[in-house]
Amino acid sequence: METIKLTPIPIAHLIHQKQVLALFGAVLPFAMVDEMGWWAVPIVSLVIFTLYGIEGIGSQLEDPFGYDRNDIKMDAIVEDERVEIEAILNEWKKVTVVRGEDGLVGGDGGGGGDAGGYEPMEMFIRMRTATQERDGGVRNGI
Repeated sequence: METIKLTPIPIAHLIHQKQVLALFGAVLPFAMVDEMGWWAVPIVSLVIFTLYGIEGIGSQLEDPFGYDRNDIKMDAIVEDERVEIEAILNEWKKVTVVRGEDGLVGGDGGGGGDAGGYEPMEMFIRMRTATQERDGGVRNGI
């Protein structure tokens, strides 16, 4: 998402798009006036209004991760996912502890070693900071 947010749309593209749309709006009535007469004015107005509306929608969608009313609420989405993952991991930890007490994991049950000091979260969640990406190291945690 960061790549999408930080990738700018070339300014030449934006300028060209606005100029072509304005030129099209200026020339279109002359192309239609012979066949439609005065009806060309409202029809061209409707067409140009629609095209400028689409252009406005496109400019709003250029930055979908901001804090405007129309933007994607990434903070809320990430927080919801964090809460759900935390609940799943807590439930998984409970199941792991219960199995360990029953002897199914470690201990006398022959499940394969001592369950003491075992951190189930380390197995699933790994985060890499920019420095660690560069150095190749991994940090465990949430």
